[in-house]
Amino acid sequence: MILGEAIQAGATTLAIPDTVGYSLPREFGQLIADIKTNTPGVENVIISTHCHNDLGLATANTLEGASAGARQLEVTINGIGERAGNASLEEVQPHKAIVGANAFSHQSGIHQDGMLKNKTTYEIMSPEDIGLLRSNEAGITLGKLSGRHALKVELIKLGYAFDGKELDDLLPRFKSMAERKKVITKDDLIALVSNEVFEQALVSNVRFSSQN
Repeated sequence: MILGEAIQAGATTLAIPDTVGYSLPREFGQLIADIKTNTPGVENVIISTHCHNDLGLATANTLEGASAGARQLEVTINGIGERAGNASLEEVQPHKAIVGANAFSHQSGIHQDGMLKNKTTYEIMSPEDIGLLRSNEAGITLGKLSGRHALKVELIKLGYAFDGKELDDLLPRFKSMAERKKVITKDDLIALVSNEVFEQALVSNVRFSSQN
């Protein structure tokens, strides 16, 4: 196979084009999958896609290629390229309208509060309506803009019943952590709670010792 010979000759990237943009997404995805399965030495190189938009399928073919194992996606700003253009950079990024990974993600505190009360507050459609799944029901991503309500809900999911003053005391620590990290993970929350519990226990011990 030509690609195998190219790898043997020293190639480190295999650029797979849909030069005149006539492939259907399932066909292009299968092409990438077949290359991954049948090319000797493919595990040592990067498969790259280069899709044209003659039939308006450049984005779909690019995404299918990525799903099938391509690790590099050749795109252009605003889809500039020969004839109808190439795959558009903004259409394969997470902020793309409707189909982007972030389209149904909420980090602002007021948005998260609204989503937890009623998802139609900030979503005009459900991600499931277009075949997308998200990691949690309300699409909450904890970060520096997140508020008290979202923090409480995510703590409950981990088995922590923080409320009232305990939650008020934890919130500034959470905000401080979120300023240093773009996204707060479950492990971050567990570490945050562990530190809070340890410090509360330490303060209690100091008070007990001083009283005795």
